[in-house]
Amino acid sequence: MTAPVVAVATAVSLTMTAFAGGDASAIPAGPNENELARQEAWRTSTISRDYDGDDGEPLRVRVSYGGGTLTLTSGEVGVLYRMEVRYNEEHQEPVAEVGDGLVELGIESFGDKFNLGRSGDNGSLDLRLGSDVPMMLEVAFGAGRAAVDVGGLSLSGLSVETGASSIRLEASTPNPMGMDAAEFAVGAADFEANDLGNLRASRVSVDAGVGKVVLGLGGDWRENATLRVDMGVGSLTLRVPRGLGLRVDRDGFLTTFDSEGLTKRGDSYYSPDWEDAERRVRVELDAAFGRVALEWFDPDEE
Repeated sequence: MTAPVVAVATAVSLTMTAFAGGDASAIPAGPNENELARQEAWRTSTISRDYDGDDGEPLRVRVSYGGGTLTLTSGEVGVLYRMEVRYNEEHQEPVAEVGDGLVELGIESFGDKFNLGRSGDNGSLDLRLGSDVPMMLEVAFGAGRAAVDVGGLSLSGLSVETGASSIRLEASTPNPMGMDAAEFAVGAADFEANDLGNLRASRVSVDAGVGKVVLGLGGDWRENATLRVDMGVGSLTLRVPRGLGLRVDRDGFLTTFDSEGLTKRGDSYYSPDWEDAERRVRVELDAAFGRVALEWFDPDEE
């Protein structure tokens, strides 16, 4: 599949000033042929598609990107997607396919070997999804950095899978649809997710391997919810708004747990307002080795 390409012009200029008896070695050397070829292989493309509403059933939107810089946010009404991609045409091509309720977007690599680039010369994917499009969103991201804000999207479900990466996820505004489950699978990565209450999910699960995980429990919880966290080696910070009822069920003998603000009853830890809180979140924590900390904050000051 070949996507429309907006050509990127590569200009190389070399100014030489010769002096009688001057030292030729003082003249800056221009880029060699290999460097020029590498620069010319990078392309920038903008691809979009309108949204006609279809039958109102949620679409399955799958975003795949092996590595680079990923940005994902909500976009305009009436536009299914708009994405700007920067990619190496010798090893990659944009993906934008729609059919049978499935939308596949991203950058696909081919061949035996792909170098992400040097000196910050990496690829990027900037994707905006229609705010009026009901969808089940799946994101698969490999290595690099990602900033994802699902605020403004109409989500019936959410799945995010990452590799060796740094990813920050926001739910800046409440999800108008609500969902049964949101799932996050994190490899060797730093992962931060804020305002999880705005997902309006009954269940949130985080499966983390090695790294640092920060989960912000702010936002508009529509109902009581369960947060399941399975961790290998690393640190977990739970940022909890005052007024949210919190229960923590902990399993993991080699994990230090900072239970400040909680009271232990039996095998569980409870916030003082657990019984009377308007909304409650039960955290089921299974951590092999690491540190778990709580940070309480005033939601009115956020």
